[in-house]
Amino acid sequence: MKNIDIYINKDNENSISRLKKFSIALLDYITLLLLSLMLFATFDSVYHITKAYKNNSNNITIYEKELVDIAISSKLTYIIENDDNTKSLRSIEAMATDYIKNQVYTVLLENDREIDKDFFKDSIIIDKENDALFYYYSYFRVDNKENYINFDDSKTESSIKNKLLDLCKNDINNYFNNDEYPLLNVSIATEVYIHLKDNINEENSALNVITNSYQTLLEEAINEFMNSYSPYIEVQKIYSYEYDRLYRNEIYILLVVHLISIIIIYFVLPSIFKEGRTLFMKLFKIKCLKTDNNEITISNNLIRAIVLFITYLFTPIIVSLVLHNADIFISVLFTNFFEIFNLFAVGTLAILFTACGGIFTFYRKKRKQTIAEAIAMMVAYDDNRVQVLTIGDKKFELNL
Repeated sequence: MKNIDIYINKDNENSISRLKKFSIALLDYITLLLLSLMLFATFDSVYHITKAYKNNSNNITIYEKELVDIAISSKLTYIIENDDNTKSLRSIEAMATDYIKNQVYTVLLENDREIDKDFFKDSIIIDKENDALFYYYSYFRVDNKENYINFDDSKTESSIKNKLLDLCKNDINNYFNNDEYPLLNVSIATEVYIHLKDNINEENSALNVITNSYQTLLEEAINEFMNSYSPYIEVQKIYSYEYDRLYRNEIYILLVVHLISIIIIYFVLPSIFKEGRTLFMKLFKIKCLKTDNNEITISNNLIRAIVLFITYLFTPIIVSLVLHNADIFISVLFTNFFEIFNLFAVGTLAILFTACGGIFTFYRKKRKQTIAEAIAMMVAYDDNRVQVLTIGDKKFELNL
């Protein structure tokens, strides 16, 4: 005989405590998270041995090398070997530091000043052919001007030299001699040398001005190169596409894993356990009824699962944070998928939605429903409060 559910004392508050509901929800979510971690580790390992992943990774390596080769040809950067035996491109800040040491080394050597050879072991005699900034404006731009999308004729070796000289001067004198290729004054070079060699902590105004000025002009040159030099732009587009595709696939795996985990925890298990019970709802003897006091159907479980899929969309971020290194995590977090979305934005909205859900539950004093339960038109009750009343050959569930 099928039980007929009757909700009596309709105006009374649901007897289940909020703490109990919160504890069950938390335990179910932890189960969801652990399942997501295990599934993603498995799926991602399989993905990494597929031909598609290998081709994608190889393409990224190829185009990255092309970009490096093009950048090095401009001399706006160069490759260095790090302490951990890895190789990387020299940063703008480091290029500015190299420039100053080379300037000081050249001036002091030309003026027969005594120098510490160990301090200058990596320094070279500098001129406009091995100065990154002057080489770029004197030779590279001139020789490759047909490859520039927006070639500016006003940016010449002379204009850059005048900019540098104008920036690097004080009320007393210029820091540079105004020659064909500007070199530091001997007095300034000596002052900077003493400051650098003795590793003096106090700031040196001349050193700061020269560093900032050269760095500013170098950044300007690099930005023009990256935004206007067509060979670099063309390869950059292909590289970005391959790079984004790699991390979009990681995002899709995260989302699929999240969907599968939600289906298992909030749809499959409740369908098996009946009465809308998740694993911990069953263990804590909690059951669900529809808001009209009829039995839960598959559609109720499905709607709740869909709402919780959206509510818990911050879970893929946690999974990525745990299983990816920092660089991959940041890329996965901010790479767009479906053109306009990224995990950071989606996760942030999900957290806000979850917070609103907590407020919603607090104000549902009688039924104590979550947003997911309210949308699915179901209410969770303490099973210990449900009694079966038999009248003749009929049974009634009285939810007290």
